[in-house]
Amino acid sequence: MAIAKSTPRIVELATQISKSVADLQAVLDAKGVSSPSFDENAPPKLPKEANDAQDAVLDATAELHDLLLEPVTLVLKNSANNSMGSLGFMCRFDIPNMLPLGGKLSYAEIAKKTGFAEFVVSRFMRDCVCMRIFRETEPGVIEHTKTSKALRAPWFLAWLRAGAEEGWATMLGVVDALQKWPNASESDQTSFNIMHNTTGSYFENVANDPEKAARFGAGMATQWEFPGYQLEYLLDGYDWAALGPVKVIDVGGFKGRISIALADRFPNLNMLVQDMGMNEKEAHAAVPDELKDRVNFMAHDVFGTQTESADVYFIRQVLHDWPDKYGIKLLRSQIPKLKKGAKILLNESLLPETPGSSLPLWKERDLRTMDIGLLATMNGRERTLKEWKAIIAEADPRFVLQNVVQPKDSMLAVMEIVWNP
Repeated sequence: MAIAKSTPRIVELATQISKSVADLQAVLDAKGVSSPSFDENAPPKLPKEANDAQDAVLDATAELHDLLLEPVTLVLKNSANNSMGSLGFMCRFDIPNMLPLGGKLSYAEIAKKTGFAEFVVSRFMRDCVCMRIFRETEPGVIEHTKTSKALRAPWFLAWLRAGAEEGWATMLGVVDALQKWPNASESDQTSFNIMHNTTGSYFENVANDPEKAARFGAGMATQWEFPGYQLEYLLDGYDWAALGPVKVIDVGGFKGRISIALADRFPNLNMLVQDMGMNEKEAHAAVPDELKDRVNFMAHDVFGTQTESADVYFIRQVLHDWPDKYGIKLLRSQIPKLKKGAKILLNESLLPETPGSSLPLWKERDLRTMDIGLLATMNGRERTLKEWKAIIAEADPRFVLQNVVQPKDSMLAVMEIVWNP
């Protein structure tokens, strides 16, 4: 009896890509949205109804691409980060805003405005063209794509510049740092400290450098734009209304953007934002008048003993910045003011237990890259659900993880912890 010949993987992938692209295009047609394009005025995002098809296409195309590479080429593709030099040039001189919308800009003009030789400018810019950030529509002349247009936003460019000028250098010393401090347990014993020849944690350094602080603020704004991190997942995915009239402390809530959004949507919530080094008066002045009585601010060391009683303590993407022992310390610091039934809501990513087990691989790769960045910068980490459970249990056995909610397509889960003394 003849053994049936299995379909080659590359053919399976091509078939899957064809089907998923057809599914995606059907969604776009139904929504009246144009097909993806690099055109300057093309829609920057796909409708959420296309997310499943998008995940399938991106995972399959990435696998097909990698299958067709030789091992040396595959490793080179994943290790050659020299393009950060080109991105750094683009950011420092703000080329996206130098190029007018709907207009053209020559390499000769960029050279004149930056003081760089034109043959150097052309090398940087053509690297950006190959990354599909710009289009070279005629020799030596660029136009916008939707990506370069998006980079005109100050927060987006500042975030990328921080990565090009600080993040890239920080990553280069991560192995040296771990050889020097193998336990990765302190926020001031990191690659950041080695590569930037500094003491203190990344946050301490940012607080003492206005330019770094401005870029950090821009990076915080950028978070809301990343796929899967938008606030709507938090607002729609957890039943805030069911809490009833409650006081919520937003621990490490920065300038209160989340608290303002929650108070605006849910009139049952009274928010108090706590963070280190906060200017309470300045922060409160930025709150819309109609919410000022329900959104307040308090300067507070998030690792210090909690001094305010509340029904709910909300902590979003704070613990991932820190080594385990500091996450445990932060949870324990809330205990003195916890009453029976009080809740701590951790809004954090859940790393898959093994690659490909619970996330589309293209999204998981971004999350794992972020995890390595946290390691290099602060010895922070993204964690699996099992690792989160271990931290919660170590903090105090009276903390009970009651529920885990992760809305579809969200990169963050809400872990609902109840205090049960």
